[in-house]
Amino acid sequence: MSLRAIGLIVFLLVHIIKAQYGHVIIPSKPSPNERIKVHSEKIYLQNQQAYLAIVTGSIPQSYFHVLVKDSDCSLEKTSTFARNNKCQYAINAGPFHSYTKGGCVGLTISNGTIIQEMMHGTNLSIGVDGDVGFGITDNNDWILGSLNSITAQQKEKGERNRFNLQQFVTGLNAGWLVYNSTNVILNPESQDRAPRTAVGVDRDGQRLVLLQVDGCEHCIWKTSSSRIGRGLTLHEMAVAMKGYVDYAINLDGGGSSTSVDDGTVINHPTCMDYVRYKCERPVASAICIRDTGMGKIDTLTAV
Repeated sequence: MSLRAIGLIVFLLVHIIKAQYGHVIIPSKPSPNERIKVHSEKIYLQNQQAYLAIVTGSIPQSYFHVLVKDSDCSLEKTSTFARNNKCQYAINAGPFHSYTKGGCVGLTISNGTIIQEMMHGTNLSIGVDGDVGFGITDNNDWILGSLNSITAQQKEKGERNRFNLQQFVTGLNAGWLVYNSTNVILNPESQDRAPRTAVGVDRDGQRLVLLQVDGCEHCIWKTSSSRIGRGLTLHEMAVAMKGYVDYAINLDGGGSSTSVDDGTVINHPTCMDYVRYKCERPVASAICIRDTGMGKIDTLTAV
């Protein structure tokens, strides 16, 4: 099959999912004086080591943040993002254009500032549709999926976007993994395995889940460690997320997949994708869990 044909198939699948699912807004029902809890642990999925963080709390603005280095989405390691911003837990987030220059792909909003506006159309080279993602509004509502255009004029004038988004990051591929408690991956038979990163929330808006799975996407030889294979398929990742949340979005994966707990990289990132040497790839954005004074965070770690 030609690259042009593969690109067309990706384009059609992405837009089928986008058209079918649109976006979802989930009120979080804030409670005053709430204690926010973070439970993180190492688990195994399909014999692959994975890192899970479950955040329970009803005030997303108090703990959920999309981080970028600057307005150009220059590259930074996830661990550096975490340490510089005092994140109690962090994962890599959205896809980016260049391994040397960065550049966020798709709508990216950090602390109410539009960093990158939406892409109009689909980037077939990486299979991204620019407005399927995950974020929060200034009303403490979770918002997931495909949004209407945020224009360049709004960005230049500093105008507020129509959803009053505070944080938003675009997902990879078609974006959606789980919608209304249903695995929505259209090609479950695909054996394309890779390290994966995903984010999701339950239908009550009370539980945020971050899941990152290790692997080495293009490695062609086995290792003495049976826990570091190629990774999971998108279908397997959706199955895993469905066990924790009702809605989930696929984030950047491959050599970008990284989990950081209290400033320390806890997984085995493979930045080059071809060897299992542990190395952390600089990325354009990260999701950060940290206390901003609106709620007390309790951290429970089981590794």
